[in-house]
Amino acid sequence: MGESGDFRAEAPRARTQIRDDELPSDAVLRAADEANVDLDSGGPLLYDYVDVDALNRLLSVARSRSEHGDCTVEISLWDRPFVLTPRAVEVYDRE
Repeated sequence: MGESGDFRAEAPRARTQIRDDELPSDAVLRAADEANVDLDSGGPLLYDYVDVDALNRLLSVARSRSEHGDCTVEISLWDRPFVLTPRAVEVYDRE
């Protein structure tokens, strides 16, 4: 983490674009896999952390209304900070 305690001061461990034909929640899982998050350990699933349908709706609506995607969601998943915008998912090192 950066000196300010802001995890965004560091480069993301993984960054993935949300494809046009992809649900944001699927991009979250793909980014987690790219960041080597162990999703097969029997631990919590994505829907244990967040309402997946609401997340998909929020980011999909924001994407359809703005070319630049002025919506940002910061959430801790699997003990890591995730930053989601309508176009990308970033995963940072453990908190």
